[in-house]
Amino acid sequence: MIESYELKCSLGICLQTADLPEYSRLLQGCNISLIELKDSKNWNIFHDIADCRNKETGLVFVQVLVAEFEKQFGVDSGIYLEKMLNMVGGKEKMTPLGVSVKNNKKVKEYSGVIKGLYKARGECIF
Repeated sequence: MIESYELKCSLGICLQTADLPEYSRLLQGCNISLIELKDSKNWNIFHDIADCRNKETGLVFVQVLVAEFEKQFGVDSGIYLEKMLNMVGGKEKMTPLGVSVKNNKKVKEYSGVIKGLYKARGECIF
């Protein structure tokens, strides 16, 4: 039986190679709870999608993943999706949204200014 870490690694490879059919096959055939798909840095599959360099491809992978969450968790899928999207991971303790913002070059130009504003107010956003 495949372990959650191995499955997450395989899904990450599918993301990097834009192999949507294999990604879908792996998700549909897994016997592991989707909320267990995280690595030693506490990154979950949404962190990997956010770190994906091809943003258009990433959106398609998100749609497939959300559909699998709905199949696995039914009406409670929104609760589990929210938990996954709010999970912090890595050395920088970022959520998937934080990772996505960090990798977006257009956002990078303004993130220093935004960080400075929040820091001056005593808040931390990422």
